[in-house]
Amino acid sequence: DRIERDSVQFRELFDNARGVEIGKSHPAISSTEGDVPFLIGGDISRYQTRATHRLKLKHPDIPERDYKEPGLYRGEKILIRKTGEGINATLDRDSYVIQVIYIFKPKRADVDLPHILGILNSKLMAFYYFSKFGQKERGVFPHLTQNKVLQLPMRLAECTPSKISELVSQIMAEYRELSKLGGLHLDREAGIQRRIAELDEHIDEGVFDLYGLDEKDKEFVRASLRDQSRNDASGLRDGA
Repeated sequence: DRIERDSVQFRELFDNARGVEIGKSHPAISSTEGDVPFLIGGDISRYQTRATHRLKLKHPDIPERDYKEPGLYRGEKILIRKTGEGINATLDRDSYVIQVIYIFKPKRADVDLPHILGILNSKLMAFYYFSKFGQKERGVFPHLTQNKVLQLPMRLAECTPSKISELVSQIMAEYRELSKLGGLHLDREAGIQRRIAELDEHIDEGVFDLYGLDEKDKEFVRASLRDQSRNDASGLRDGA
């Protein structure tokens, strides 16, 4: 397989875990009070987080083992949510997360996290995951599992930061700027959204080229994802 050739599996680069073993309605979670920032599934999307929750540590209803080790949440890490269309991944430094968010911490200091993030969020990797692990008879994107994410083929950059890494840093900066506006400056927000869309396309192109896809391959990937996205939407309408 061309995508797997000359690649290393994600598991070779990252250790994995999942977050605190509670549901999103647990009383230890609050929007105003708590000891640490806390992310639930809806707070995570591609390249961004919305830190709107706090978590109380040492809550009497949560066994200590269910919090996991504090060191798990400290330091640079990639977060991926279990559900959603495609792969929804972002970077984080200090947030605790709920158990439906997967945590991937680099095994080596030389791993270019933005470069890897760009690959994970790309059309190519969504296509690969669906093609390899999806239920094709249903035509909908499957829930992510840690074990399957660990099998994803990663192409490392020849130099650091890579072009993909630079583009990812730019798109994350645009998302941060967008979040500051809070829906109050529609013209500025529209401009940022256009830049985000352009950067997203450039990242996809960079990933396609990194894995050696030609124009015919690229269009096949795009068309496959368009079809899958329509099936996802149909499933939602039908209550699937």
